[in-house]
Amino acid sequence: MRARVITSLVAIAIGLGALGWNNPIGIYVLASLVLIRAMVELHRLFPWPGKSIWSWGIAAGTVAWGALCSLDMVPPIAALLTFVGAGGLIAAARLQKVGLGSLLGAIWIAAPVIMMMRLHQYGDDAQIWSLRFVMLLLMPLWGGDSLALFVGKQWGKHPMAPEISPGKTWEGALGHLIGCMIGSFLYTSLAGVPHWVAIMVGLTASVIGQLGDLVQSYAKRSAGLKDSGQLLPGHGGLLDRLDSTLLSAPVTATLVTFLYFFSEASR
Repeated sequence: MRARVITSLVAIAIGLGALGWNNPIGIYVLASLVLIRAMVELHRLFPWPGKSIWSWGIAAGTVAWGALCSLDMVPPIAALLTFVGAGGLIAAARLQKVGLGSLLGAIWIAAPVIMMMRLHQYGDDAQIWSLRFVMLLLMPLWGGDSLALFVGKQWGKHPMAPEISPGKTWEGALGHLIGCMIGSFLYTSLAGVPHWVAIMVGLTASVIGQLGDLVQSYAKRSAGLKDSGQLLPGHGGLLDRLDSTLLSAPVTATLVTFLYFFSEASR
């Protein structure tokens, strides 16, 4: 538990440092390292000896698309690609098709990563780092993951999906929802965003984030692995820490983009 908390604090500090660097090179370097490490762990879940170069190519192609695509179109397309990748992970795990998991898993990782890189340019450089738009995608999940762990440890009694993830409980899921709401309201209070946006973002981040967690848990269970790696003490691999973010971030970004254009159009 102590190692998990320390690792989380260090990871958050690194992330905030990269986000707060006005020069985008900070977030680009961090995102590139995250992508590379996540791909390495993906190939632990779906080893494809001699052919994994194809999944690296798909990841590179997805990044190239995200870099060239219109910024307004990045969130919805990234969300679609991420769900396609997540569906591919489930199908590959169920059918024991490592090639399918390696190929579509690359999309599941690369699409949200490149989206986060692009969205970093949203925000006022004169403001503190916490007001950058990309933080709206992260703060709810940070709060949700933290409270889910605490509530699950203290009061978790009713398993949510015992065959997929034995440690997850409905009590922890409720804690995750409350934590997401707290994180979302914290951001909207700092940034002056309407609180009804916080409610919608908190709900979306929690539901989709926990779904993303279960997707990776199913892939790990099918591969016979408890963790995707050992990079992060107390957490396991990088994918074990990012599983909820990968699925939730594009969906939340799409929701916020829709709300923004809807509010602009109604003026």
